[in-house]
Amino acid sequence: MVADMWEKKKTVRNKLFKQGDNKGEEVRVQYIDLAEVHEFSELGQRYMESMSATDQLELFDLDITKKIILFQWPIIKRAIVANLFVPFVFFLIAMVCFTTFLLHGKVNAEHRHWIENMIVEEILVVFSLYFLGLEMMQMKSDGIAYL
Repeated sequence: MVADMWEKKKTVRNKLFKQGDNKGEEVRVQYIDLAEVHEFSELGQRYMESMSATDQLELFDLDITKKIILFQWPIIKRAIVANLFVPFVFFLIAMVCFTTFLLHGKVNAEHRHWIENMIVEEILVVFSLYFLGLEMMQMKSDGIAYL
């Protein structure tokens, strides 16, 4: 059973076969033979880039296009969350702590919180450089189209 990619075999079998009944339900199987397009290979990346640049929006109404996008979405979603969202949340928390507590304390009492201030400033610098690096990579890959 190919369903191991999405669900456990037992879950799929329970959905297909009712308990105590040897009759199965109707199952629709679709097979698409597009070598390497559904993977994150060079050909797959070229396919996705061409789809992102197309003006023919009716291509997205095709079942094959929907299936490829839905197949890749969980992987892409994890990458977005891990590489963009989580670092941004930490950056935002550090910035809020800095501007709310430490900067206010620094203005009101010059040298009282210098260690905390230095730690949070370093965290902000690291995250700022991280996001700057991401933007630089995007600028490099997009070229003049980035602007």
